[in-house]
Amino acid sequence: MNRLAKALARLTPLVRAVSLVWSIAPRRATAAAALLVADAALSLAVLYALKVLLDAMTAAGSLPAAVDEITPWLWATAILSGLAVLGRAYSALVSAHLSQTVSDRIETILNTRVATADLARLESPEHYDLTSRAMLAGGSRPAQTISNLFQVAQNGLLLAGMAALLVTIHWALVVLLATALVPGTLVRLQQNRILHDWQVRRTRLERRAYYLRWLMTDKSGGKELRVYGLSGFLGRTFDDIRTVLRDERHAINRRRMYIELSITLGVTVAFFVVIAWLVGRAMAGEGSLGELVLFLM
Repeated sequence: MNRLAKALARLTPLVRAVSLVWSIAPRRATAAAALLVADAALSLAVLYALKVLLDAMTAAGSLPAAVDEITPWLWATAILSGLAVLGRAYSALVSAHLSQTVSDRIETILNTRVATADLARLESPEHYDLTSRAMLAGGSRPAQTISNLFQVAQNGLLLAGMAALLVTIHWALVVLLATALVPGTLVRLQQNRILHDWQVRRTRLERRAYYLRWLMTDKSGGKELRVYGLSGFLGRTFDDIRTVLRDERHAINRRRMYIELSITLGVTVAFFVVIAWLVGRAMAGEGSLGELVLFLM
C-alpha cells in the first residue's frame, strides 16, 4: 500500500503539468493529442497493409498472378504512408507551437511569482534553490515535458496496436513484448528519479559555483580580486566544486549505463530468438513472410 501511495504521489507533478498545458492552450493541446492518435493509427494501418501485401505476393507464387490482388493493397500502403508523413509533419508543427506557447506563459508566471514573493522568503536559502532550478529549466523544461509526454503516449498507442496485431500471429509474442519492455521502462523511470533527486540535492552547490564564476567574470569585483589576489583561490574553489559535481553525475550515468546495457542485451537475445522462431514457422508453412516483416517493423 505504501509503495502504491508513493507511486501515485510521483504522478502528481505529471498531472499538474498536463493540467497546466491544458489551461494555457486547450485548443492546441486538443489538436496535438488528436494528431498524435491519428499518427499512431496511420502507422499501424501502414504496417497491416504491408503485411497483407506481402502475404498476397507470397501466396500467389508469381507476380503476374498476383497483380489484381496486390494492386489495391499497394495503393492502400502508398496512400496511408503519404498520409502518415503529412500527419507527422503537421503534428510536429502543432507540438512545437504548443511547446513555445506554454514555455512563454510559464516564463511569465515565474517572473511574476519571483517579483511578488514575500520578503521573508528572500531570507531563505531554500527559496533561492527553488528559484534557481525554476529559472534554469523554466524555458526548456515545459517544452521537453510536453514532447516527452506526447512521445510516451504515442509509443503507448503504437505498442497497444502492435500487441493487437501480434496476437494474430501468436499470443506468446505479446507476453514476450511486455516482458522485454516493461522492466526496461521501469528501470529508466527509476534512474530518471535518481538523477532528479541528485539535481535537487546539489542545487545549492550549483548556485555556489555560479556565484564564484560571477565574482571572477563580472567587472564589479574585478579590482578587489586583483588587489587582494583572490582570483587563484576562487578559481581553485570553482574547479573543486565542478569536479565534485562532475564525478557524482558520472557515477550516476555509469551505473545507469550498466543497468540499461544488461537489459538491452536481454531484449536483443529475445528478439533474435523470436526471429528464428518466425522464420521456422514460415519455412514449415505455418506462418508467412508478412508476419516476419510485421514483427521486424
